[in-house]
Amino acid sequence: MGHDSKTPEIYRGDELREVRSIPEKYMFDTTISLDGDLLSFFVIDDGQLYVITLESSLISKMFQQLFLFIWDQLEPTRDRKLSKYSPPTSTSD
Repeated sequence: MGHDSKTPEIYRGDELREVRSIPEKYMFDTTISLDGDLLSFFVIDDGQLYVITLESSLISKMFQQLFLFIWDQLEPTRDRKLSKYSPPTSTSD
């Protein structure tokens, strides 16, 4: 598939999954999890984990539509080089 050797394996597509990534200038330091009507936002700030969880079918549907819109605008990662962005890592005290 012609992966960049510096691209972490977790960010590479293969025959079972397709990976797409947004340009570096649009990356953010939070994680969003969507599971049915449950929407959760995760952020680590100064070593402290913060989580906001919402349960709403309307808000979940909106985030699903936003995801699909963004997904459709991006090319598969395997066809282009990833930026040097690396997600923040948690620190243990």
